[in-house]
Amino acid sequence: MDILRENPDVIAAGELRDHETIRLAPNAAESCLFVIAPLHSGNFEEAISVCSR
Repeated sequence: MDILRENPDVIAAGELRDHETIRLAPNAAESCLFVIAPLHSGNFEEAISVCSR
């Protein structure tokens, strides 16, 4: 993510659609960044399934 070079406190992603963004969002959060991003799914189980692919 090029945005991380700017040293942000908050990252707002448009949507978690591709595998790379889904993989990088939790990594950014683990680095003490506040991550805001929608993930469209029918239910909680589907959301977890999408994130674990």
